[in-house]
Amino acid sequence: YEWIFVDAGWRDRFTHEGGTVIPGSGPRWSHLHRAAAAADTETSSSGKEDLAGAVEVSPPKDDEDELPWQVIYIGNPHTVHRLKHGFNWHQQNTRNTLLGHKLPSLPAPTHPEGDATAQAPPSDLALDSLPEHVLDAINEGRFADAATRLSDSLLALGGSGGVMRSWREAELRRVKADCHRRDHDWPAALEEVNAALAYFPCFLDALLLRAAILLDMGDPHNARQTLEQVMRVDRGYPDLLIMLTIATAHVNRADNYRRSAY
Repeated sequence: YEWIFVDAGWRDRFTHEGGTVIPGSGPRWSHLHRAAAAADTETSSSGKEDLAGAVEVSPPKDDEDELPWQVIYIGNPHTVHRLKHGFNWHQQNTRNTLLGHKLPSLPAPTHPEGDATAQAPPSDLALDSLPEHVLDAINEGRFADAATRLSDSLLALGGSGGVMRSWREAELRRVKADCHRRDHDWPAALEEVNAALAYFPCFLDALLLRAAILLDMGDPHNARQTLEQVMRVDRGYPDLLIMLTIATAHVNRADNYRRSAY
C-alpha cells in the first residue's frame, strides 16, 4: 500500500511507499503524474495541437520545493497507539513466520534405530529396489494386491539391522500406505504412513503423503498441520505450497460452514 496526497480537485499529487503508521516526509515523497481529466486536457495551455486536432499535453515539471517536507499527524491518541501496536504485531508476526517459530514441531522418533533429522532415504534405496511382483501390481493398478505383497516384504525384513534396515522398512511402509490410499482404504493408509514416520519424523515424502491421506479422509486441519511440519523442515519442497493452499481452503470452508450453522 502507499500514502497519497490529493489536491483540492481530487487529483493525486504526491506519493510514497507505505509500511509506516504515520506518513513520512522529505525525499520519501515523489510526484505523481496521473492521466489528466478531459476538461483539463482541453484547456491545457502547455499542450500543442497535432495534425488530427488532438491535444498533446506536455509532462509537468517536478518542483522539489512542493514536496511535503514536514507531515504532522493529528488524531486520537488511542487510535495512534492501536495503529502502532497493530503494525508492530504485523512486523513481529512476519519475522516469526520467516523463522518458523510458530510452525508445529516434529516429534522424536519412537524407534531406537530411527533418526530425528533425516529427511529422505539413501540414494541407493530407490523405488526400483522393490520386488518385481510388487512393481507389476502397482503398474497394473492392483493396489490391494500390491499392499498384500508389501506386507510379505515387511515380514521378510526380520528384526534389528541398523539405520539402513529402518529406512528399508520406512520406505516399504510409505509405498504400502500409498497403495492403500489409491485403493481408498484411508485408515490402513494412515496407519502405515504413521509407522514410517515413527522411524523418521522428518521423512518429507511420508509427511506429504500423510497430508494427502488426511485430506482424503476429510480432515483438513490435521492435514494443514502436517504440511506446516514439512514447511518447518523445507519451505521449498515440491508441491508443498499447492497442497498447503488446498488444505487452507478446505479449513476455511469448514470453519465458515460451522459458523453459519449457528
